Amino acid sequence: MAYEVHVSRNGRWQIEGVAASEVDATSDARRRVSQAGVEGVRVVKEARGKFGQPEVVFEQKGRGVSENVTLGTVDTTPQKCEEPDDLYGDDARQAMGKLFKNYSAKMNVTVSEVLYNPRELKRVMEKDNLVTSAVSKVASLQSAGESPQAAKERRDELFSMLDQVMAKANAAEKVELPSISKVGFSELEKAVATKAADAEEAEYLKRVAISRELIDERSFLGKLDNAMKWAESVDPAVAVGALDEFIADALNDATLVQDLLGPRENLLAAILAMLDLLDGQMALAKGNEEQRKEINATTERLNKLIASARLPGAVDVIADRIRGIINSRNPLMRDGTPEKEKDAFRQLVERLVPAEGPIRTAPELFDALIERGSRLLNLGGATGRLEALAFISRLPADPPRGLRFLMAIHDSSLRPPFEAKLQELFDDWIKTMDTAGAVHPSTKNPAFVMKAVTNLFYQVRDANLPEEIKKKFTEHLDTLLYKYVVEAKILERVDDPNRPLRMRARMLVSM
Repeated sequence: MAYEVHVSRNGRWQIEGVAASEVDATSDARRRVSQAGVEGVRVVKEARGKFGQPEVVFEQKGRGVSENVTLGTVDTTPQKCEEPDDLYGDDARQAMGKLFKNYSAKMNVTVSEVLYNPRELKRVMEKDNLVTSAVSKVASLQSAGESPQAAKERRDELFSMLDQVMAKANAAEKVELPSISKVGFSELEKAVATKAADAEEAEYLKRVAISRELIDERSFLGKLDNAMKWAESVDPAVAVGALDEFIADALNDATLVQDLLGPRENLLAAILAMLDLLDGQMALAKGNEEQRKEINATTERLNKLIASARLPGAVDVIADRIRGIINSRNPLMRDGTPEKEKDAFRQLVERLVPAEGPIRTAPELFDALIERGSRLLNLGGATGRLEALAFISRLPADPPRGLRFLMAIHDSSLRPPFEAKLQELFDDWIKTMDTAGAVHPSTKNPAFVMKAVTNLFYQVRDANLPEEIKKKFTEHLDTLLYKYVVEAKILERVDDPNRPLRMRARMLVSM
C-alpha cells in the first residue's frame, strides 16, 4: 500500500512524495503546506484492485500567494554591469535573487533558470511591473549622487542589456540539447561542444540545458539535489562552475536554507551551523528520521562539495546570508538576559576569529559583527562603531584572539575609518600585556604560557602589517618571553644536573 503526497502550486496538482504509511505521508504533507507558493496539499491512498478508486485521506489548504508580487530589497549597491554578459555574473544574480525573492518563491524558479529560458523571462517581464521596478531601483542605487539624467541613462542601459539577454535566450531555444537525466552531465558537455562555435557559447548552452532540466522540478530542495548529483558525477578535478551557479541560486531561498539547517536551539546555533557549512562540516540536524532523511542526504552532499572547494558561488551566497543574519536585530539567544546575549556574542566572535590558523572571515562578516557590537553597546554612528571595535577586541577569553581580530581589520578594506583607533588599541594591548602570563591567563602551566607567547610572536611576524607595527609587537613579546624564562627559572628546571645528560639535552632542544 502506498500513499501519495499531492501538492497544488499555481493551480496545478502534482505528486511530490510517496510514503509507505499514512502517518508518514500526512507528516510530509503538513511540512510542505507551509512552504511558499503552496496552495494546498492532500494525501491520496492508492486504489486496491482493478476497479478501485483512489481515496483522499488528508487534505489541507496552504497559505496561498497573493496575485500581486512585491519587489524585494537589496542592502548594498550591486556592482555595475557594463555588458549584457555581466548580468549572468555572481554579484548580479545575487542582487536579482534578493529583488525577485518573492517571485521566485511564488513560481518556484531560480534566477538562472529564468535568465536562460525565454518563456520564463517573458513571464517575469510581464508580471506586476516587477522588472521595471527592479531596474529603476538598481539604476537609482548605481547613480546615487549624480543627476536625474544619469539615473535615466542607467535605466536605459540596463533595459538594453535585458533585451540582448532575451534575444540570446530566444536563439538558444532552437538548439536541441540532450536531457541530463538521460545521458548524464559529462555527455551533455560533449554534446554542447559539438553545437557551439566557441568555448563561451558552449558554457552558455550548458546552462540552457541545466535550466530546461530544473525548470520542471517544483521544489528548491529537488533542484539543489539534482544539480549536486550532476556535480558529483563529474571528475573532481574538473570545475563545475555552471552547476555552482544554479546551486547558489537555489540557496537564495530562505525556506530551503531553513530546511537544510533543521531545528536549531537559537539564532547563534543557526549561525554557527552555517559557518560550519562554509567549512563543509555542518552537523546534520536531528529529528524525525524519515522526515529528515531526504533533507539530510542533500545537506551531506552540500557539505562534501563545499569541503572539496567545488562550489565557490554557493559559499558566497551562504556567507552573505550569515552576514545578513549577524547584521540583523534578532537576538542571538531566545529570551536571554543581556549577560547571556553578551556571552553568545563572545562565542560568535571566537568562532569567527580562531585561536590559531588562518582567519578566513570576509570583511563583510566583520562589518556585520561590528554593527551588532555597536547595538549591543547601544551606541550609534561612527562613535558606536569605534567603541564596538574596542569592545570586540577585548571580548575573547584569550587576549591573542582579540589582537588577531584587530590585525584582521587592519588588513581588510574596513581599515580606513578605524586607522587611528587601531593604533590606539594596538598600544593599549601592549600596555595591558605586561607579563607572559597575561597573554595566556587561563593557565599557570609554563609550557602552555611559553607556547602561547611563541605562537603569537610568529602570527604577528607573518601578518600583513607595516614593519614598524610588527617590530613593536615582536620585540615586546620577545621581552615578555625572556623575562618569563629568567624569572620562572625555566632553564634551571629543564637543565637539572640531577637528570641524565641525554634527557636534559632533549628537553633543551624541545624547548
